Amino acid sequence: MSDWMNKVLESKRENRKKLAALPFSAKIELLEKLRDRSLLISSSHLRKIHKSVPAHSEHAHA
Repeated sequence: MSDWMNKVLESKRENRKKLAALPFSAKIELLEKLRDRSLLISSSHLRKIHKSVPAHSEHAHA
């Protein structure tokens, strides 16, 4: 495994430990922020434009 990948994996482990050590109330605050961000992204004008663009179909390659 590359040195870069080892650093990425170690960073993930450290972040998981930090999150696990947080008090419950701090975890709830993080969840609320993530929910708010998710709602903002889902209501984004750009997301609606992206959804309206048709995906490639199997018939397009025939």
